[in-house]
Amino acid sequence: MAHLGLISCVKSKRTSAAQAKDLYISSLFRKSRAFVERHCDSWFILSAKYGLVAPADRIEPYNETLNTKSRQERQQWADRVWAALCRQLQPNDHVTILAGKRYREDLVPRIIQHGCHVDVPMQGLNLFQQLPWLSQQLEQQRNERH
Repeated sequence: MAHLGLISCVKSKRTSAAQAKDLYISSLFRKSRAFVERHCDSWFILSAKYGLVAPADRIEPYNETLNTKSRQERQQWADRVWAALCRQLQPNDHVTILAGKRYREDLVPRIIQHGCHVDVPMQGLNLFQQLPWLSQQLEQQRNERH
């Protein structure tokens, strides 16, 4: 049973191509990355433009979000992401998602139907609550190690 993490892309990016794990530069992304790197066996980025992106994939900066796309465009995006994601998952795997509703709404039912367990630890938290929650989790983990 593997534990896979999914985190969403963010608006703040470097100005030139980089590995996906380094392209996004916001505090929210950096803390989400630290969380999944500590809790998950592997992780991917849910990119509004590129779909499912591995951390080492080199990508160009972009200005796109699912929050401005139509329902049909979001469903098409989810179809594309699911086609790649289902190849990474086995039944009984655990998936932790650190992403907003629009990024996960069409993926979670498919992941569950695939026989995997889904955890959305920041569900119900607004953007201004997510960063403190992540900070608290990371600090708690540091304290537990010492």
